[in-house]
Amino acid sequence: MNTVLTLTYNQLSTFAGSDNFWNLFDTTFGTQYNRSAAEILRLQWLSGDFSQLPQIEILDNSNLGNANGAYAGSTNKIYLSDSFLANATPEAISAVLLEEIGHFIDAQINQIDTPGDEGEKFSALVRGQNLTTQELDRINTENDSANITVGGEQVAVEQNTPIVLTVTTTADQNDGSATGGLSLRDAILIANANTTNNYIINLTGGTIYKLTAFSLADTTGGDLDVLGKVTIQSTGTQPATIDASGLTSADRVFEVFNYLNLSNIV
Repeated sequence: MNTVLTLTYNQLSTFAGSDNFWNLFDTTFGTQYNRSAAEILRLQWLSGDFSQLPQIEILDNSNLGNANGAYAGSTNKIYLSDSFLANATPEAISAVLLEEIGHFIDAQINQIDTPGDEGEKFSALVRGQNLTTQELDRINTENDSANITVGGEQVAVEQNTPIVLTVTTTADQNDGSATGGLSLRDAILIANANTTNNYIINLTGGTIYKLTAFSLADTTGGDLDVLGKVTIQSTGTQPATIDASGLTSADRVFEVFNYLNLSNIV
């Protein structure tokens, strides 16, 4: 964890010293927060003092379910999944840690929880990501609240969970956006652009999604490159079908560079 903490602290220090700190802070937490409390945090980060941040506790993956991490205001602790820590890169762990720190900050400076997943937004902005309008809309309407069991007791948390993308068209598009509908390929391209998050891609059961031979970033074929951690699943009792008959003989259906789970997919 030392590498992760060093990376996280360095990112917070850089963020605290940025010229647009307050603009990004307002974007994340609104404009009605306790600015004096926020200024104290900023000055502490600038001086390299992170003692105010919550204690981190490692939990068995079964306690957190699909979540990689969570923050509980009642215990003022950040919880991280043991299996996530065992398999993720320091950059991915730091991204989740920053998300939970964002939840902690919101609890310190706002009397009411900021709508949406302010932790995810905070993590992205601290790491210098440019969020699209579509991503902001999703984050601002996301419900990240849950209950987990810690020491035999139920604890209310805000948590980091996989981002869910629902495919809305069977057309094979590769613009990496939902323009004209979100295709399976578009959903994978979106997931590839942010490999620090886990993604769930929902397909409609009983539906056929036919692939064609597009040219992608690192291949001349039309196979689907998976760079991060992705689950593709059917949302009904019937399986969804990925039809690769439109690909060339040199193509695979998937080229997996990290992790792919297929659930009820043929």
